[in-house]
Amino acid sequence: MAERMGPTSSLACPNCGSTDGVLLDEKQVEELCDKYFVDGSYNSTCFGGSPLLIMHKGSHFIDTSIIDNLHDDIHLIHAKTGLTADLYGPDLWRVGITEWMDRLLSRSKKKRDGAIEELISRCNIKLLPVDSEFFRIRAIERELIGDMSFDAPLKQNYKKGRFNIRNEEVFYASFDVETCIHECRASMEDVLYVATLKPCKILTLLDMSDIQDDNKEITPFEDLQLAVSQIFGAGVQSYCITRRISEVAKEHKLDGIIYPSYYNSVRDNLFQNIVLFGHVIRDGVVRVKSIDRVLLSQVNYKYDFGPVVNT
Repeated sequence: MAERMGPTSSLACPNCGSTDGVLLDEKQVEELCDKYFVDGSYNSTCFGGSPLLIMHKGSHFIDTSIIDNLHDDIHLIHAKTGLTADLYGPDLWRVGITEWMDRLLSRSKKKRDGAIEELISRCNIKLLPVDSEFFRIRAIERELIGDMSFDAPLKQNYKKGRFNIRNEEVFYASFDVETCIHECRASMEDVLYVATLKPCKILTLLDMSDIQDDNKEITPFEDLQLAVSQIFGAGVQSYCITRRISEVAKEHKLDGIIYPSYYNSVRDNLFQNIVLFGHVIRDGVVRVKSIDRVLLSQVNYKYDFGPVVNT
């Protein structure tokens, strides 16, 4: 990580004697500490998350048994810059404790459904025209390939889908092929086929990536957009919320929902998925334009390092 931040130098390091490192000034060291100790100690919670560590200038030292393998580094950084590491106590909104999440996860059906209705009323409605395209990927046997093999399944495991509705079928797709690949957790062993799909009519969709602002929501504890981002950044623990949103959206006679991809936090843009209600290919709501084989030709990962924190 440090190698990317400073120029190389053949001068011997006054601390370890190495001649093949890089030179960092104090500002770059502070940057490196923020990246490694703070960003690198990020810990996800049920909804949201926060760093476990914080770097600041001061005389207080963290109990180095928390990061015992970095004892010498912490003391050297402090001696040179005055920075020290400490445990971070996050604002509660960072870990999903907000007014919206309190309502959406309430045991009271009245309180929970009231929050769902209000959330839906704040989402803009998008009309998807017939010249739109979206994609659905399947890992299926070659002899089963056909338009109907890309429709919603005849039987759907209610517990496994973010927007599944009990005893009914829903249809998942994405607006780009790469998001499809991510969302279906494709592996190198899978034989993948993608259907390019087009609506047969204008689709009326609840757009959960486009939420109206409310000037009364001044703090993060009150912010609906923050709550929605935490919902879609979470896994199965959020499905009790999103499944109810799906049920209510269908009751409102909407064709489906547009929602952010779970993988947006580690990608370079904001990508969207779409869920439609029912057997949309069978019922003529959506048509298959083409079916193609998908061959994975390259996978890239960009990553950083962080400390091992013993908590």
